[in-house]
Amino acid sequence: MNSKKDVIEILKKQVKENPDSRLFVSLAEEYRKRDDYERAIDTVIEGLKKHPQYTYGRILLVNLYLENNMTTEAFNECKKILSYDSQNIFANKTCARISIASGDNGSAHEYYSKVLEVKPNDKEAVSFVLRYKKDVPKEPERIEQKDAIKQKGMTDTEIQEHIKQAEFLISKARYKEAVSIYNLILSMAPHARDILQKKEELNNLYQMHVSKTQRVTKRLKDLKGIFVRAHFKAS
Repeated sequence: MNSKKDVIEILKKQVKENPDSRLFVSLAEEYRKRDDYERAIDTVIEGLKKHPQYTYGRILLVNLYLENNMTTEAFNECKKILSYDSQNIFANKTCARISIASGDNGSAHEYYSKVLEVKPNDKEAVSFVLRYKKDVPKEPERIEQKDAIKQKGMTDTEIQEHIKQAEFLISKARYKEAVSIYNLILSMAPHARDILQKKEELNNLYQMHVSKTQRVTKRLKDLKGIFVRAHFKAS
């Protein structure tokens, strides 16, 4: 009997002796290492019956599904995670990626927005949200917007340079400075829809970032107060 089989047999025995434990995850991982995905999936599904909100177990099941191109099952499993943990980053990102692959950018936008509520600087989510447009302008409208900016004295090259600078600032979470650049462009062409939409989305990102920072600051102040009170009590 080889060592891998020894480990599996030991884990199977432990799971049988402790049916309420979470050892089923370790057993499933061993099956996974041997490319025995059928047993791995069955093992996790059975274990989750007793631990329905064991997030690590559900994430493992999602990954097992994805590794076998079972995207529908993976998506549904992520939805189960979100049913009790709506801000779970892994589940929201996975649902977003699957939605994009199926052509549903609207749903992807919603999932990525959830990610940004928890992690405002997430590059993947920020990149998608800034690109996303509910109503893509027709080409003639885009040309009119460029013409409007040109008439005010800004060339295409200057426009692109400003936009690149704004995107760089966004990647560094310097949202307020990026908004200022969009305001500069809009001061020359107030009806440029693309820029207006980018600015609106960026303002939303900035507000989420500020809100997150304020919550962290408040928590730190609360903790400081607790430590101070504890210190005086101790002395």
